[in-house]
Amino acid sequence: MNNIPPEPNKGKRPLGNAKNSKVSENPNTNKWTKLPDPDDIKPGSELYGKARAFLLKSFTQSYREYTVPCFVSDGDPTETDSQVQLAWSPTNTLYLKLECPAVQPPLLVTSSNGYNILDFNQVFVGNKVIKRFTVQNISMEPLDLRSSLLDIHGPFSLVNAMRGVGPGEKHTLVLAFSPTLEKKYCEKLEVQTPKMVLEISLEGEGVLPDVTLSPTGDLLDFGYVLEKEITSQHVQ
Repeated sequence: MNNIPPEPNKGKRPLGNAKNSKVSENPNTNKWTKLPDPDDIKPGSELYGKARAFLLKSFTQSYREYTVPCFVSDGDPTETDSQVQLAWSPTNTLYLKLECPAVQPPLLVTSSNGYNILDFNQVFVGNKVIKRFTVQNISMEPLDLRSSLLDIHGPFSLVNAMRGVGPGEKHTLVLAFSPTLEKKYCEKLEVQTPKMVLEISLEGEGVLPDVTLSPTGDLLDFGYVLEKEITSQHVQ
């Protein structure tokens, strides 16, 4: 009987070194697949805002109906025992039908971590601070944006004009806060669309400065000075 040499392994991957084929135990290799703990996601944080924006963009509309029976008793509870079970009849039962459609909102707040609160914090009386508030159209149709009127004698004002936004486009509202009294202010601004009204809370506090500057103003003019010469002014 002739000795036939064994054929090489065709189409088979050669066995590697068991030491090299061992799964790495380095925890850094799996750091991108680890999901965050829900208890660590605090409302108002950046991670919370991103998660909320993702859920709203991927939201699908739904429709549910609920029937709630309302039992009508045949009498009034006694004064001695108000917890007693009263008699009722099926013929006196009313059925309330609740229709609950859930739809995706057309506007999404993309600034302030998704919150509709714009806080100017403390601002010196007589000064003006400008902040921006951005919204995005996440619907499939263009939206014509309008806004409610702010108090013309109040400290808040809308600097830029409203305009229409197409699907996926963003619009930034430029708002100013200029307090005239030492107190806290709060006002509501509505961003109106044909299918939605987004309410923005404007907050701020007017404070008096503890330090005054003399001469007054935010510009200190040294006038004309020749090259390599020195001039000075006194500031108190």
